[in-house]
Amino acid sequence: MDEPSRRTLQRVLKKTGAKVQLSRGDSEDLLSQIEQGKLDLVFGEFPRSSPWKKAVHFGSAQGRLGKPPKDLKVPRFAMMNGENGWIMLIEKASK
Repeated sequence: MDEPSRRTLQRVLKKTGAKVQLSRGDSEDLLSQIEQGKLDLVFGEFPRSSPWKKAVHFGSAQGRLGKPPKDLKVPRFAMMNGENGWIMLIEKASK
């Protein structure tokens, strides 16, 4: 995990009091677990054009200004679609 992403995660932890439980795995499996509500947040390198974009929300590119090309894999968090408060919290912590 890069430094901008660590800062984002630290801000989220400070704001929510949540505890981190790290799980490593295949992105397909981890994104499926987000969709099923088993995980709250996944960090990885994902393009905006990912086929998962309809199933999960991909946050802003970490540590970058502007929007990178949609096919470029960049560090970002993924979270469950529809969890607007959670998505807004992560996006605010990313800035």
